[in-house]
Amino acid sequence: MTRGKIDLIITGTGRCGTGYVAQLLSSAGFPCGHEAIFTWPGLDFAKAQLEAQPFLRGDASWLAAAHLDNDILSEAKVVHLVRHPQRVIESCLRANPGRTPPYLRYLEKHCPEVARYESVLDKAAARYIYWNELIEQATENRESLFYKIEYGITPLLSWMYDQQLLDESKVDESKLFSDTAYNHKAGPTKKAYLEDMSPELREPLLEICERYGYLWEEDKKPRFTPTVKRAPSVMIATPVAGSPSWAYVDSLMSLDISGIQIRMARVGAPGKPLPIAMARTLLVQELLTTDFEYILMVDLDAQLHPGTIKRLLSWDVPIIGALAFLKECPVMPAWDLLSKVDRESFDPNRVSVRHLFAIDRTREWLEAHPEMIVDEAAILSDRPSDALVKLDGGHVGAHCLLVHRDVFDQVPPPWFQGTNDLARFGTGEDVFFVRRVQERGFEAYIDLSVQAGHLNGETSIGARSFMAWDALTDWEKTVAVSGGVEWARK
Repeated sequence: MTRGKIDLIITGTGRCGTGYVAQLLSSAGFPCGHEAIFTWPGLDFAKAQLEAQPFLRGDASWLAAAHLDNDILSEAKVVHLVRHPQRVIESCLRANPGRTPPYLRYLEKHCPEVARYESVLDKAAARYIYWNELIEQATENRESLFYKIEYGITPLLSWMYDQQLLDESKVDESKLFSDTAYNHKAGPTKKAYLEDMSPELREPLLEICERYGYLWEEDKKPRFTPTVKRAPSVMIATPVAGSPSWAYVDSLMSLDISGIQIRMARVGAPGKPLPIAMARTLLVQELLTTDFEYILMVDLDAQLHPGTIKRLLSWDVPIIGALAFLKECPVMPAWDLLSKVDRESFDPNRVSVRHLFAIDRTREWLEAHPEMIVDEAAILSDRPSDALVKLDGGHVGAHCLLVHRDVFDQVPPPWFQGTNDLARFGTGEDVFFVRRVQERGFEAYIDLSVQAGHLNGETSIGARSFMAWDALTDWEKTVAVSGGVEWARK
């Protein structure tokens, strides 16, 4: 093998068995990585990995398909690995690729057909069709093997022997890696139905089924019998600094948790609070000792609407917070859309609060939805699509914040870290967390259709108080300074 080059690439759509094949070939004496060279950072990273891992003769990676025509793969032979499209698509439904945003962005960059669709089902179908076509085009005039995983190991090994990539006399097939469920993504079973796909995807999907020798097994979709699925699981986590108010306790007791597994967690004790960054970290560590999917961070002075958990879960995104407001005067929304670069353009010692908080955006939303202008916890009965706002580098506080465990599995600590450049404004441990995970590739959102009240004793502060302060305040001249706010009246 030439240094900086590789002998073999195994590639397919993803969820087609590349992890298993890498283990199989390695056990046969052919050192093969699984996404060890080709992964989401791209071609420059792959070149560096080739230099760093010269012992690898192959890489099994769906991501390599985008670079089959690159010079670094000019000498490589290719295995085009396929699996039954129904199994691939249902695997994507079970483990939504959108939960690993860097991989989804890579896919949509190199296969823009996938980006045209919104639903997980449509994205998975488009991925199967167009990613396989990309591989077909790239392997049309080069040494390659079209290999169906269902055929077992014989066709693959026979081809490897013919290509002199393996020495048949040195391979004991009885001792080869045999766990075909390797890298299986656990989760509730979800069926893929053609009738649920966008119409323009059905014909090309059936055509590729026929071309690859697969039969789409179209069962009748159940109409009235609910599908059996695992209940979502949410750990409600609160850092304790004092005694809870009745309004906080009552709102937790009133939550609609039907069909949801709930676990309560807290750290600290009245009169013995922990530093907030440490408290949130300990709560996350407790989550990771369980098999629960989500953590809902709820502050001790929060008031939740009964529909809060179900509404936040309904968006199926990795990080999402409810609309909330700071309870100190002047009352302001606890979220913004500012990137790190935006923030660094301001004087760190004196900055208009209009540049720190989404004041104008929040006012516009409330004026369009006046039923939300209350101080108590609230929710819109319908879920407008524009209620979901992607933060794009901004932040939402952890007053009421739902986070999927994948975020903590894939982003190393520290997760929470506080600073004091401008006291509480844009420098808290929750701001650090939301910005850090976005920098690592996860998308974060706020749901403006659900409001969490911010308790001052038994009294809640929310949108009504904000709108009252908004009527009086010159936000441009109201500035955040070290230690607080200098308020300016209109």
